[in-house]
Amino acid sequence: MSFWRSLPPLSRALLLTATASLLLLAGVHLAGFREYVTVLSGTVPVGAAYSWSALAGLLYLTCYFMAVLVAPVLAIWALLLPVMQLLARWV
Repeated sequence: MSFWRSLPPLSRALLLTATASLLLLAGVHLAGFREYVTVLSGTVPVGAAYSWSALAGLLYLTCYFMAVLVAPVLAIWALLLPVMQLLARWV
């Protein structure tokens, strides 16, 4: 039996969500949205509209925080959930 199939459905969903947030950050980063985060300091990249810069900067920042703050918590939770269920059976 594989490790993936041995996980509870909630753990699989949590791991998929964490992976999706990391992939989303990679896609937004490769699209070049990182340069638009400068809107936070009040500067706009040359040749870019302010509204587009604000939207792209907010999207990159949201994806970054999801990947750095939320994804590790989801992954740890997903991996600890089967352990906690196993311990609950013993009690």
